Amino acid sequence: MLLDQLARFDAIMPLVREVNGRTLLDVGSGSRGFGALVGAPWEVTAVDADFGDYGGADGPVDDHVRRIAADTRSLPFPDRSFDVVVAIDLLEHIDPSDRPSVMAELGRVTRGRLVVACPAGGDALDADQRLARYLERRGRDVPGWLVEHLEAGFPEPAEITKGLRPVGAVEVRPNESIAARDSLLRLQSNRVGGWLSRVAGAVLSGGVGRGGPRSALLRHLRGRDRAPTYRAIAVSDRDPDAVAPGG
Repeated sequence: MLLDQLARFDAIMPLVREVNGRTLLDVGSGSRGFGALVGAPWEVTAVDADFGDYGGADGPVDDHVRRIAADTRSLPFPDRSFDVVVAIDLLEHIDPSDRPSVMAELGRVTRGRLVVACPAGGDALDADQRLARYLERRGRDVPGWLVEHLEAGFPEPAEITKGLRPVGAVEVRPNESIAARDSLLRLQSNRVGGWLSRVAGAVLSGGVGRGGPRSALLRHLRGRDRAPTYRAIAVSDRDPDAVAPGG
């Protein structure tokens, strides 16, 4: 995984480990999602339209994650199937008219905690527009994920809060300084920087959300979540008794 992926996952891992549960659903995971880092005792299911991004992550994946191709507007699971549901960087790839139904589905299959994290607000969209112009000026291709960002736009935090409120009270946390993200994405956009990011990502992946020096470095790479931030993390608990903050 690239450093920017690990940096944003690092902020979410503690939210999962606080929950007294065993089943986790990673919605919109792509070929290398958050669930691959969770580890025992969690039983992880990943859902996406397909798993061919990043070149299918260089082939079949041999890990503990069960992967199911499905439409996020109609998840193929019964109500309240999973102790934790996460959707990381999903909503910005969804047509705005479909976002309410996607969030309703996320809530429907959540038994305990729902975590939705994505770019949010006008400042974040402005940052992506600057990134696209930066790449174009240097004759580089604008990646497909960035094109989708600019086409779909970003939800506002209030929109996410409204969509998750049926699950329970919603807390929205800031995530990833825009300035730090700009620097990291520009580094990763060239061949040498991309290679360095992957090598560093391999070293740091085991420390995601676990505290210690590696987690501290990832927090530094996302600018210690100082405002203005690129992402918002929304957390809603259907069963607050199943959560032990700080656990």
